[in-house]
Amino acid sequence: MEITGREAKELFHKSKGIVFYDGQTLAFIDCKTLERTYKFDVEAEKPGEKHIIIGRMFDLVKMLKNDQDYKLEVVGRFLVFRNAINNQVELVIEGEVSY
Repeated sequence: MEITGREAKELFHKSKGIVFYDGQTLAFIDCKTLERTYKFDVEAEKPGEKHIIIGRMFDLVKMLKNDQDYKLEVVGRFLVFRNAINNQVELVIEGEVSY
């Protein structure tokens, strides 16, 4: 999934939460208020494998540049942000638990 730094900051608006990703929809749920934010991948043809990550360090996205595009990958309990141009890893956020 491609996402800009600004979109990532709006999506992961709290440090502690739950991430749900099914290849088409990326959702973040704030653990305290249960407020949900979503990002949809309009280019994905159909949902794929479901990933759920629980963590408390999602606010690290503040390190991303607002106007830069990133490729977001969900690998195990990790969210990996790669530069969309050169595929270099820019940020890795580790969750505490994944399902």
